[in-house]
Amino acid sequence: MRILLVSLAGLAELAGLICWIVILVDAFQDEFWKGLLFFLCCFYAFYYGLIEFDHQYKWPLVIGMIGGHGIALTLIGMIR
Repeated sequence: MRILLVSLAGLAELAGLICWIVILVDAFQDEFWKGLLFFLCCFYAFYYGLIEFDHQYKWPLVIGMIGGHGIALTLIGMIR
C-alpha cells in the first residue's frame, strides 16, 4: 500500500511541478522581477497564478499547480 501511495504522490507532484514551470516561464516572460519573485516566494506564486497569469489554459494550470502539490502532501501524510 505504501508503494502505491508514494507512486501516486510522485505523479501528483510531477503534474504540479510541470504546471508550476509553465506559469514560472510566463512570469519571467512578463517581467524578470515577477519571475524571480514567483520563484522565491510561494505566496506571490499563488497571487500571480490567480490574478496576473493570462493563458488559454489558465485554470487547469493553476488548479494543477495548487492541487498537484496539495494531493502529493496529503498522500505522503497518509503514509505516516
